Amino acid sequence: MMNGSLLESIFMPGLSGIKIQNCVDENGKTEVKRMMTTHNSDLLSPDTIPEIDLDNIQTIPEGRFSIKYKNVSFEMFFHNKPNLPLIVVLNGTLMAEYPEFKRWSWCNFMQGSMLNIADPMYEKHKGLRLGWYYGDKQKDYRKILSQIIIKIAAFLNISNENIVFYSSSGGAAASFEIASYIEGSTCIAINPQLYLEDYHYYDSFKKITKQNPEEDRFHRNSITHWINRNNKTKYIIVGNVYSADDKIALTRLADELDLDLRYGISKKNNLIVWCYSAVSDEPHNAQEDYCMHFPIMFLKNLFSETVDFHHYENLYVLFSELWSNKWLLLNEKKLEKPTFVLDKKFSTVYDRENLDITASESIYNAYALDFDLTPNTYYRITAKGAFSTNEDIQKYAIGIKDTKKNALLIKRKLLMGADHAEFLLGSSAQNLQLRIYTGEPGKAENTTLHIDKLIIKAKKMH
Repeated sequence: MMNGSLLESIFMPGLSGIKIQNCVDENGKTEVKRMMTTHNSDLLSPDTIPEIDLDNIQTIPEGRFSIKYKNVSFEMFFHNKPNLPLIVVLNGTLMAEYPEFKRWSWCNFMQGSMLNIADPMYEKHKGLRLGWYYGDKQKDYRKILSQIIIKIAAFLNISNENIVFYSSSGGAAASFEIASYIEGSTCIAINPQLYLEDYHYYDSFKKITKQNPEEDRFHRNSITHWINRNNKTKYIIVGNVYSADDKIALTRLADELDLDLRYGISKKNNLIVWCYSAVSDEPHNAQEDYCMHFPIMFLKNLFSETVDFHHYENLYVLFSELWSNKWLLLNEKKLEKPTFVLDKKFSTVYDRENLDITASESIYNAYALDFDLTPNTYYRITAKGAFSTNEDIQKYAIGIKDTKKNALLIKRKLLMGADHAEFLLGSSAQNLQLRIYTGEPGKAENTTLHIDKLIIKAKKMH
């Protein structure tokens, strides 16, 4: 089902039949993007969420459902595309309320049925932000999940060879083990935590869950164990070498498996690694978009003995360059800089004294300020008397996030004592949230940033 050329692997009907009169709207958004990214959000929040008996499946509904198996409850989202592969999507850091289904809106263009599974660790441990589908000392949630997936695939009449795991970060870390239990499946992991103890959230995970992965009898902290365990399962790792966390993980993997990793794609046995570089304030999250998804999925075909792997190496270097250039442009542009005339005077729109920010709810130490940003406005944020309760922390930051796209647009890093940042928002600046970061990611969790006086001033543009 996944064979053929790279272009033939894109099954979206009608993409090549759009007339130039209709190919873009008045805002410059292409009809192709609209077709590929339009989705039915009602599927995510039905009036009732059915529970399926795994031992007696009668039907699998479109949208939300749950399964309780071996006394563990799993929340799921399903979108069916008959006679195509089953694409299993796992989730990483909890960014909103549980259950969270990242990439669920990609179900329209993904080349198969989507089975998106939330991490039950967040329901088990309140306050946990990265769970890795771990379980506890007695139960390995990943092994339980593999048994669930096998039963669902059997009901859908899908062979192991047409089960594809497609996840990033913490979800990708868990998918290595799950895929190894399903011989012949494919695991696609984007910026995965390959070694839990090397990741900055590891100590918080141990503290909240009371688990010690270093003493785990299920090998849940040994990616190389799962890669080597079953050579009929195929593994594809896509990693951003600009991200310090991900580059460290890839370097360690290369040492342990004797890999010759290069910019672009490399292959050894049942493993393909694609190394790209994307510049961002949060490079771990500088991941693929709806277009780059397709060359990632196509890598599955390069395991075939009839395919000359070297024939594709230069092509994936060019894909890497496209990926890199996109993020370079995003970082250069940041927010649209309009050419309007500014009013002469700033007006104060926010004024608060003795602000204590403890952002323990986020591994990025981000605090969302209760303040609405508006388009066509120049902002000056002044934080007087900023200091951290942790003397080792020398920097904090002020940033702007696009809440609709869940993307950080810009972040100004400031030394303690430095007191202001400025932002210029254009007419296209919508759905924005002002955020204050108590320190560097993973280094300032559960510490407090104190600000004597926070003042936000604005100039409206006309």
